[in-house]
Amino acid sequence: MLNTNQLQLLLSVIKKIDMKTYISETHQYTINYVAASDFRKAHQTSAKYDKEVSEFDACGFTECYHTNFDPPFISEAPVKVAMKMEQKMEISINKTILIIDSIQHIEIDEAILSSDGFVALDKAKTLACAGLDAYYETRLIDRLSYIQPDKWQGKQKEVWDEVKYCSDKWRINKHTI
Repeated sequence: MLNTNQLQLLLSVIKKIDMKTYISETHQYTINYVAASDFRKAHQTSAKYDKEVSEFDACGFTECYHTNFDPPFISEAPVKVAMKMEQKMEISINKTILIIDSIQHIEIDEAILSSDGFVALDKAKTLACAGLDAYYETRLIDRLSYIQPDKWQGKQKEVWDEVKYCSDKWRINKHTI
């Protein structure tokens, strides 16, 4: 953890020159969790548009703004995060820039916010991605209590003993000890 007194997020900015320039100049940007059903639109935002072209219009998203924060958010996003760049470091080995940021504001759709503060991204069916071109839907597996070294979660310890690939699906067999 970089700083326990302030929420921070690491972001490696890769290849998108306009985004690097924008963050360097304004020290602000947004992170928007979009619905899995919008994965094609989200993917399209990676295209390099001319400065005169609205990425929002080109990709079919609606822009919205938060008071005292300049960059736009995606109106349709159930989670919107306002970020401020605190420090940047060039990483020569892979020609990227590591940006250390602080969270300035978070807006969460109340329909996915539990009474204990848990954000149920699966209820919003948010998009997850791996790399530059693979997209997934979020699914909650379980919520577990705070872990202690001498206590297992629940009354039983489940041991995964076998994983077999079968008919385009993963079949997982388990036994309880």
